[in-house]
Formats: sequence, structure tokens, C-alpha cells
Amino acid sequence: MNFLLNTILHLVKSDQVYVILGGSSATNYNDFFNYTSDPNVYSYYFKNNSWVSTFNPMLGVEGNGSSIWPLLGDFLVKENSSIYFYDCARIGANIEDWRVNGRYYSLAENCLDTASTFTKERDINNYNVLWQEGPQDNYYSYDSNYFTDTMNHLISKSGINTNWFISIYTYGDINSSYRNSKLEDILILTNLNE
Repeated sequence: MNFLLNTILHLVKSDQVYVILGGSSATNYNDFFNYTSDPNVYSYYFKNNSWVSTFNPMLGVEGNGSSIWPLLGDFLVKENSSIYFYDCARIGANIEDWRVNGRYYSLAENCLDTASTFTKERDINNYNVLWQEGPQDNYYSYDSNYFTDTMNHLISKSGINTNWFISIYTYGDINSSYRNSKLEDILILTNLNE
């Protein structure tokens, strides 16, 4: 989280919008508790179509556990005016679910479109995407095309000015072919995109 935090903090100080995509680890499915007290950290509450102060668990996000985003918001708001999290991640989602015609593809498109509209309404230059991929997805990386095709399409959909932050972790034997495939995916993706 430190590398991700340091990278994000280099953005220009302003309001920042973050669309969150990925699997269970990006939802309220964690055992990590931080109750945000900063009034300038918000999350989008789908039920009311409104922005609410962020706390754990985040309103409208799948899962009954806790989220990592309130703590990240506490750190980010120190360097920015306000932070807005739009969490579209889904429990049990794997990389194939976010592909074109996958079960969450339309959701991803809608979330990116909503973020784009919101930033324009607030005169924010661009929005950011946080992709949090959990350990189970290392089993879906046996073919790099699953990961790179999906990510390249979503990156293209989000627009050229969107910043992407990809957080991926794996588990298992260090010599696991799944783990090595995941690392290959990351290299391919970062070489294809600035």
C-alpha cells in the first residue's frame, strides 16, 4: 500500500475521483478496520445515488466485512481537497467477468461513464481508476490475453487522461506457473500503456 500511496500522492492537489474495480479484496470483504473521520472523503451510495461520508463498511459496496479504501482516503485527503470513491468491485469477480460481454462488463462501463460525468460537472480534469485484484485471480492468468485484453479495453474506455493504479497480489509457491503468469501479465500491461 505504501508504493500505491506514494505514487498517488504525486497527483496535483485537487479534488480526486477514484473508480474502484476488481474482486473481493476491493469490496467490504476484509478484516481491516479504519473509520474515516475526515469529512472530505466520500463514497458513492448507489441506493440513494448520492455521495456520503466514507466509513467502514462503505455504504452500497458488496460484503459484510470492511474496506481498505477509507484508510487510503484518510491519507490521500491530506494532499488533496476532497476524495471521492466510486466502488464498483464485486465479490467473487475474476478477470474474465470484466471482459467484453463478461458479467460485469456493463457495470464497468457504467461506472467509468458516471465518473466521467461527475468529474466534468465538478470541473475536475480527470478521474482515476484503482484496480484491486486479489489472490484468487492468479488462477485466471494462465493466458495473459485474459488480463491484458480486459485491462487494455477498460483503459481505452476510460480515456487517455485517466490515471490507472493497479494493485495485484498473489499467493502460492514462488515457482508456481500461475504466479509467474501474473507477473508476466503485469509486465505486458505496463509495457503496452504509459
